[in-house]
Amino acid sequence: AGVEPEIGAIEFNARKYDPGFVGGTFSGIQAGFNGDATARLGWDFNDVLVYAKGGFALYDGRAFVDNHLGGYGGGRAFTPSPFSGWTIGGGLEYPICPNCTVKVEYRYYDWGSQNATLMTPDNGNYRYSNRLTASTIIVGFNYFLRSF
Repeated sequence: AGVEPEIGAIEFNARKYDPGFVGGTFSGIQAGFNGDATARLGWDFNDVLVYAKGGFALYDGRAFVDNHLGGYGGGRAFTPSPFSGWTIGGGLEYPICPNCTVKVEYRYYDWGSQNATLMTPDNGNYRYSNRLTASTIIVGFNYFLRSF
């Protein structure tokens, strides 16, 4: 049992065409840092640690809606940053020497929703809700200064 804080980067920049708006409206997400603080509970089965974990998650990237090419006279609108939410997952960890372990872990993130309002002078304001979730597989290596 224990607590495990982590920080990392999510390196994706993606955008998707929105067919609900005529003439070139896209929504997307920008890369950013993520972090979490999780509680971890595990069971040892013949040197293989099987564990579950869950806790708080944060992501500082931003979602956006872009209508530069569209017929509504809009521009680009961003959600506030950061997204905050939760994470849950589990994994396996195995010792490879007295001071080293390797692990593989699945983690699901749900950072909740943020809104971006696209202001269009010709046709009013359009509010986009952006829900951000992700599934990850993490492969890790741990080195301990002291063996246990």
